Amino acid sequence: MAAKVEAKRTRNWKELDAAHRRRGELVTVIFSQDASTQGELKAVGKKGGRKQRYPDTLIEALLTVKVVLRLSLRALEGFAAGMVTLTGASWSVPDYTTLCRRERHLSVDIATKLSSNKRHILMVDSTGLKVFGEGEWKVRQHGTDGKRRTWRKIHLLVDRESGHVTAVEVTPNNVADCAVLPALLPSDLCNTLVLGDGAYHTKKLHRDVHAKGGVLLSPPPVNATVWRPYHCKAEPAFAFRNAPLQRLGRTEWKIQSGCAKRSYVEAMMHRLKSITGDKLSARTMDRQVVEVRLRVKVLNATATSTMKVAV
Repeated sequence: MAAKVEAKRTRNWKELDAAHRRRGELVTVIFSQDASTQGELKAVGKKGGRKQRYPDTLIEALLTVKVVLRLSLRALEGFAAGMVTLTGASWSVPDYTTLCRRERHLSVDIATKLSSNKRHILMVDSTGLKVFGEGEWKVRQHGTDGKRRTWRKIHLLVDRESGHVTAVEVTPNNVADCAVLPALLPSDLCNTLVLGDGAYHTKKLHRDVHAKGGVLLSPPPVNATVWRPYHCKAEPAFAFRNAPLQRLGRTEWKIQSGCAKRSYVEAMMHRLKSITGDKLSARTMDRQVVEVRLRVKVLNATATSTMKVAV
């Protein structure tokens, strides 16, 4: 008989409510004299050339406002000009063509690293952000032929303790989830537990995670059996999966193993889409990668302050 799961309630509603109000601070942009006129960067191109007029910090700040307020590039140019007008300054702002050109070369640091020599619980999952295609209402009402319906897959690796996204990858929609996990994981896992859904339940991934010093935990399929090694000796990479599965069965194993903790990463996917939208505005792959990393940076800025405490 399966063990009864006790329901939990959120206890920090007051702090959570204040944290949601503080999300509005993300759209506050301070235009300083240093950021707009005194930024000196390297010359563009190998043979020299004119210096860049606007520093990367200003370009990144404006593009961050763009993903939060879901503005077009032309609307973002008008927003920046309006902010400068309100300050009474005479600074110039980058036009939409400059923002588009500089976006593809922007290096965005999500500013989250795992502490070394510490056991973590990492959760991995993927979701899709639409690039082209009809809206959901029109598809439901009239259907669609799907000729221009495409999206990009966003793969996130989330630290359960801090609630931060530690790694992100952007791939076309035909790339399998299991093929991206090795690129997301750090080189040394140090007994870290990696949680994923059934898409990551492969022998190769279990071996790869074990080789880095971690343990992969993903729900086995309905017809799961004990994995047999290629040779007579038992493989340590399969021990954490085979022994409990053989002793408890699939249903009880899912309850007692703590595999349900991976549901937090699905809540992160919902938060990503609710804050920054479920559609990409960039049309080229390099700019889409920058746009996704900006969205993840915004998500990390709000993750810690909006984590629920359930008791």
